[in-house]
Amino acid sequence: MATTAAILIHAKLKDTATWRQLLVPVAIRYDQLHVLLQLAFGWQNAYLHVFYPLAQDNKQYVPASYDEMGVTDGVIASYPTEKNYLYPDISEGPVVYDYAIDAGYSIELTLKEEVSFAGLKARNLPSCTAGRGSNPPNELTNTVDDPVFHRADLNRALALWAQAGNQMILADDDGLTETDLDDDY
Repeated sequence: MATTAAILIHAKLKDTATWRQLLVPVAIRYDQLHVLLQLAFGWQNAYLHVFYPLAQDNKQYVPASYDEMGVTDGVIASYPTEKNYLYPDISEGPVVYDYAIDAGYSIELTLKEEVSFAGLKARNLPSCTAGRGSNPPNELTNTVDDPVFHRADLNRALALWAQAGNQMILADDDGLTETDLDDDY
């Protein structure tokens, strides 16, 4: 049996026809996946989020800072996104990513394929292999900056993220300059 190097996940936005298919490293942590999902759906990291595996009741993954803020007080057992990996959970069944919970953004993540090192060939990690549906409205303004899903633009952003690693954060008020996705990287 070949060693799994990457996983192909299907990310479907609840109650819509919008979805993305992402090829990600098998060792991706939940905090890293959060950033990729923000990029994939055109969001700006403006709200709280949580991951929870459907196969395991009473378990959720949240950023460690949520505990410090008291956000997780009195709720089910929470585990830090920075120290836990998607693969063990998604290999047992779907994982749900709730974002902007008051706005109702919920994405169900399912495992489509395990990819071996040989199967990767020259494919980039992470990358979007397919997708359908427009980007959801901006959580703050209920408008869409770019409603059309552009896989090539998303893959450029994912390549930039891979180069920057954990340092790439998308937010309007963090002092970082916006990245022009039309520039060569």
